[in-house]
Amino acid sequence: MMRNFDFVALGHCDMDYIALIPVLTPDGKTEMIEQLEQGGGPAATAAVAAARLGGAAAFIGAVGDDEPGRRLLAGFRDENVDVSAVAVRPGASSAVAYCWIERDSGRRTIAWRRGTCRQPSGAELPEEMIASAKVLHLDSYDPAPAEQAARIAAGNGVLISLDADNPDSTSPELLAAADILIASRVFALKVTGCDNPEAALDRLAGFGRAAVVGVTLGDGGAIVRRNGRTSAAPAFKVDVRDTTGAGDVFHAAFALRFSETGDEVESLRFASGAAALKCRGLGGRTAIPSRIELDEFLRGNPAVLFEPATHMENNKCH
Repeated sequence: MMRNFDFVALGHCDMDYIALIPVLTPDGKTEMIEQLEQGGGPAATAAVAAARLGGAAAFIGAVGDDEPGRRLLAGFRDENVDVSAVAVRPGASSAVAYCWIERDSGRRTIAWRRGTCRQPSGAELPEEMIASAKVLHLDSYDPAPAEQAARIAAGNGVLISLDADNPDSTSPELLAAADILIASRVFALKVTGCDNPEAALDRLAGFGRAAVVGVTLGDGGAIVRRNGRTSAAPAFKVDVRDTTGAGDVFHAAFALRFSETGDEVESLRFASGAAALKCRGLGGRTAIPSRIELDEFLRGNPAVLFEPATHMENNKCH
């Protein structure tokens, strides 16, 4: 089948209003050091990352016909992300998020609202776009359209990538459908009942058909497992300004590179570099690298990849 898109992402998008401040305080006022407004959301930022990294990318989702919705669509178009499958809901409000980032630590507080724009129904999903993609990437905000999209993808040989970050809205069907199942540390431990991420990998692998399972560990890097072999990569050292969106970029870069190479170790290295470079700038999208920039960075900063030692007495699952 002719593959028209390298990377199609379905899920949540919102307008991010970001403030860099001296210190996070529970009460009081502070002057902003820097302010930024840009699109955000796990699947949405992943689509932008895939486009920056040279992939033909599209996003499937919904926005309202309000000012945030118009800006979200413009942001996608500026990044060469196809938005022909984004539903614009008349009279509805788009999702928004307010983010406060502490300057020195990078710690953050986020408040968000979903808005009233209804996500695409099964009947609205662009079957041809999904069926002709190399990768379908899903977040877990709205399981119903994601499950339907996964069924279309699976029936057409499309690689399915799942960003498993929200335990409360990730269905067993989504977990079972993923070819690439990479979870946040919090998700992995909560859903598997394991005491540490490496132990959780075995449980994640048992949820379905995933060829690759993994756990992202923030500044601790990431681990992935394929065919019983676990590979780990520490985080690259960069000057961190903001970690917002680093996981979204990691997911996009890993899935895109895995679709190209079928090599989970190379994909882990590629994704780790992309996520690290993203952290240099304020906001989830500002510093996402181009493919040329990432390739140059990786040539100059070879990653240390290793198979972590397994201490069975510590690898307990309940």
